[in-house]
Amino acid sequence: MSALPEPQEPAQPGADAADGRPTPQHPARIAIEPAAFKGVFRKVPTAVAIVTAMTPQGTPVGLTVGSFASVSLEPPIVSLSVMHTSSSWAVVRTLDTFGVSIVASDQADAVKAFSAVRTDRMATVDWSAGHHGLPVIHGAAAFVACRTRELITVGDHEVAFADVLDLEVLRDVDPLVFAGGSYAVPQPL
Repeated sequence: MSALPEPQEPAQPGADAADGRPTPQHPARIAIEPAAFKGVFRKVPTAVAIVTAMTPQGTPVGLTVGSFASVSLEPPIVSLSVMHTSSSWAVVRTLDTFGVSIVASDQADAVKAFSAVRTDRMATVDWSAGHHGLPVIHGAAAFVACRTRELITVGDHEVAFADVLDLEVLRDVDPLVFAGGSYAVPQPL
């Protein structure tokens, strides 16, 4: 009969349990310079959207996001990512539903207005109540009505997963994207 092995200290994060060295499954953390990170991801075009909601007091709120994406077709689920310091997101995240106006290529001014530090962003655009009473930005390419499913804090952002309640293409126009550090219009090959 063999003796039981001695208990070992738990492995450090990013280390192999046996000897503490990094493994492919648990690579060592390396320092990534923020400028290098941003430089690489400027090469990845992202959708630009304006997230809106209506407070219980009837006040519309909104903010620009550059990380709106589809997650699942069955059931239909979308995601977005917002810097956790956003004061507008602090309001929207407490509400059950929110809308996403997918911005058209001619709406860069609206995107900039909703990115600015100000409290009256909704006063800078024309909008109306749409699906589920959610504010829809006039001129948007499309609109998605959402119900929050899950919120997860990841690094300096919060990722929201949401069920799609309704959606509609509003105009047959190109969407606005963010690529190379500026707003752009996708071009077909």
